[in-house]
Amino acid sequence: MWSSEELKWTAADHWLLRRCLGSVRGMRRFCFFVKGTRGEELLTFCVRVERLLEMGCQQDPSQRNRYQAMFTIIKAAHFSEGSSVLATCRRNHSRLNDNTL
Repeated sequence: MWSSEELKWTAADHWLLRRCLGSVRGMRRFCFFVKGTRGEELLTFCVRVERLLEMGCQQDPSQRNRYQAMFTIIKAAHFSEGSSVLATCRRNHSRLNDNTL
């Protein structure tokens, strides 16, 4: 896990974490806030990838089917045309290319 110094968090970031995301009520509010936005899909993508990485690190042969299923879900849901994840990656990639010219 990264420390606050590595993330370069501001006082506002600490307040948000402590006040909003540090409780069940705060997490419900946050989920309601992102519901129906591009952020909802991006957040879901991040959570699924984190779960996938945790499964991959375990190297447990009995988890192989679950790993493959999660990987398939991620590909189908987040790497298809019209996906917010794909749109965000393309936008950032084109910005990088524009800056290098």
